[in-house]
Amino acid sequence: MTEMTEQRDSDRIAVSYNAEVQYQGLKIGEATIKDLSERGLQIYTEHEVEEESDLVIKVWAEESGIPPLILFASVVRVSPSPEGPGYLLGCMMK
Repeated sequence: MTEMTEQRDSDRIAVSYNAEVQYQGLKIGEATIKDLSERGLQIYTEHEVEEESDLVIKVWAEESGIPPLILFASVVRVSPSPEGPGYLLGCMMK
């Protein structure tokens, strides 16, 4: 895990969306999207993945009946979650 300085061109919006994360073509589990920006997002997951990994993130609108929103992202930062076990992944949209 690497320490990085925050470099943002756009504001982040705090959210709490449930999502499913796929890594290397396999579902690694559930995640929570913690914030969104114009170019990226931060997710919480119990599964550690390597920086520069490509993810597929499926987001459902609860009880809407519409298909999930599918996001493609690359992990740029991995850090232990301050909220307990798990990891915060800083991701850039592809």
